[in-house]
Amino acid sequence: MNVPVETPDSRNSSKRAKAAALVELMETLGHREFAVVGHDRGSLTAFRMAMDYPDNSLITVDGIPVLEHLERADWKFARDWYHWFFFAQPEKPERAILADPKAWYSALSPDLMGAVAYDDLLDVIHNPDAVHGMIEDYRAGIRIDHEHDRADREAGKRVTCAMLCLWSTRDDLEKIDGDPVAIWRSWTKDVSGFGIDSGHHIAEENPGCGALPRSLPGGCRIRDPAIPDALTVQSIGTVARSLPPPFMISKNLEPGPPPCEGACRICAQRRASAIASPTSGRRIPSRSSSSSLPLRTFKWKR
Repeated sequence: MNVPVETPDSRNSSKRAKAAALVELMETLGHREFAVVGHDRGSLTAFRMAMDYPDNSLITVDGIPVLEHLERADWKFARDWYHWFFFAQPEKPERAILADPKAWYSALSPDLMGAVAYDDLLDVIHNPDAVHGMIEDYRAGIRIDHEHDRADREAGKRVTCAMLCLWSTRDDLEKIDGDPVAIWRSWTKDVSGFGIDSGHHIAEENPGCGALPRSLPGGCRIRDPAIPDALTVQSIGTVARSLPPPFMISKNLEPGPPPCEGACRICAQRRASAIASPTSGRRIPSRSSSSSLPLRTFKWKR
């Protein structure tokens, strides 16, 4: 695993650095326009991509800009989101997590996530480099990401692409920070949104909520007749597992082989856990997976 070179301000783990890397990846794969969907920490990188690379569309789930979180922080934020400040400290967070990873992430389980996703989680949280990379993401938020947000706000810069803001009504984002759509209005020119009846882990807790419409912000559209008119969070999770967070859905897509041509570890896991669909001949994940929808991969339509 490649971990960014450390600097005192964690700039190489900043959302700006990650946004640049993901845009480079998408361009390498031939995707010049795409919608970005980010959940939680991924929404912070998705927001930065929309600010720095404005030609695409943005969807955030359970997220507002880092600066907004910090400026609104009170005793409730410190009580419930204490890990933001603990993770900003040097060395100690990694030592605490790696001493007993399953205890630290005890709220997650195979019943909630599905066995395949949970096994992947166990691999990650026992990997010191992966844990360090996760913690550096939080350090960057406290050390430099909020400075990038503030500089944009002072310069009057806003997200110019269409944006959809979603949040979990049974989580605490709205309770602690207020109406997410109202917060985003000061950062974007075109935002709409609504809450979803779910806890924080929407893909696992309410996979059939049908939250995302077939036409995403900015006209991005999934061109696969097998996908229903209402894209569910569950179906989006199927796409997401082939891309780093926040995952991207490109404009003008049609079904096709993945860029790895099926040779990567993710595809191997899918083959191992898949069963043949009796109606369409497609392959769908087994019941042990966190998703029961057909696997779909996409390529750029030239």
